[in-house]
Amino acid sequence: MPPLLKILSRRNWGLVRYNAIFQNLSAVVYIALAHRLFSVQFLLLAVLFLAFSTCMTAFAYLANDLADVDLDRRHGKDNAFLSIPRPQAALVTICFLLAGIAFSLPFWGSAVFAPLLAVWVLLSSAYSLPPLRLKETGAPGLAATVLSQQTLPLMLLFAALAPRFEWGAALFVAHATLRGLSSDLGHQMRDYVHDARTRTATFAVRRGLEPSRRLYALALEMERLAIGVLLGWLVWKIPTLVLFGVQMPFSPVWPLVLLYVVLLWQTAGRSWRAYRSGMLAHNDPYDESRQQSRRDALHWVHHSLPSVILPLWLSGIAAVYYYPNLLFTFLILVIFQLYRPAVWRAFGLARRGLP
Repeated sequence: MPPLLKILSRRNWGLVRYNAIFQNLSAVVYIALAHRLFSVQFLLLAVLFLAFSTCMTAFAYLANDLADVDLDRRHGKDNAFLSIPRPQAALVTICFLLAGIAFSLPFWGSAVFAPLLAVWVLLSSAYSLPPLRLKETGAPGLAATVLSQQTLPLMLLFAALAPRFEWGAALFVAHATLRGLSSDLGHQMRDYVHDARTRTATFAVRRGLEPSRRLYALALEMERLAIGVLLGWLVWKIPTLVLFGVQMPFSPVWPLVLLYVVLLWQTAGRSWRAYRSGMLAHNDPYDESRQQSRRDALHWVHHSLPSVILPLWLSGIAAVYYYPNLLFTFLILVIFQLYRPAVWRAFGLARRGLP
């Protein structure tokens, strides 16, 4: 495998799986539906934005690896640059930044896009690179990573593709922000022993393990409620659907609401109870090993529903109005490898363990 492709594909294509836009493809499809943007031009701009987002996400993660290469070597952790000379590693990182900026040029017509991009680059760099290295400043570092990994990418998406602001954008950004908070707090929980040993002053190390666990449990509970609010908005925003000349008497989003209600019934309060009983680590939906082995209700409500089922469902609705929107369906099938029988077998085996 070529060295550059090896860097991009590390951690099972983590640069795609942890990309805020790929995790929230439903927001892209929502923009098309909410603003009736059914055209080849919109599809091309959406693909261009995905390329921009991929390059910028790669820059942020590679900048972190560049800054942490010695620390990760001591931790025994994976790092893209463990066997690459530092000047060459810096050049690769800068190339992704420049490529991302080049892909972003068509979106600079938006008055807020360039300022948001500047803040994103600043926070992504300052999070791990000296002299600021915000990741070792506790709460500011936590805020920086949530903003740069989830909040700002979604804000940039709506600034680039949506012709005007509407409240759906705020709900998508809010859900992504809570998701980013949960994800990074979980990451700090799992890295706490290593970080404490090397005196890496993350939020968890500075505030202590117990307060961080409590905040993580609350963030998970709030994230589950946020997806429900978002689905409620979608029911209101997409009140009906004309299919084969017949207008449906209800919103096509209602089946997802019913699925969400079942999942919430099985998961509401679960993280808080797990924290109180000392079992939060065993009920951590953002633990990668758990994601691969358990497809229970926690996995569905935090991953499958918002990242796969919701965008797939919305892309089907969008394709009814404009069949080239099946491009979004194709992207989802490829990104999440839904064409592989093994993926469906894994979900089939997990059905009995849904609770």
